[in-house]
Amino acid sequence: MTSAITDFWVDSDWCLAHYLCIDLAPVFFEMRDEGWAASIRPTDFTSMSAADIDAVLWAAAHCPVAAIKVRLSSGEVVDANSAVLKTLARRSSSS
Repeated sequence: MTSAITDFWVDSDWCLAHYLCIDLAPVFFEMRDEGWAASIRPTDFTSMSAADIDAVLWAAAHCPVAAIKVRLSSGEVVDANSAVLKTLARRSSSS
């Protein structure tokens, strides 16, 4: 399922700095200098392991304000409000 993911990011206009993403996937999320919005640390998406992708999916699915966006290979952008993302995160956590 993780091969269907092509990109992910934090929409800083939506982020309210709940810090849950940092707790769930600290390797990929950090605080911005402004101290309020989480951002994904620069990484080469294609070199991420399945476990790393699963961590990002899990964090995205649990963002209380749906600020973490995930682009699927279909071009669809999903977030915590999406049943598709919740299904991907659920499947990846049980693998």
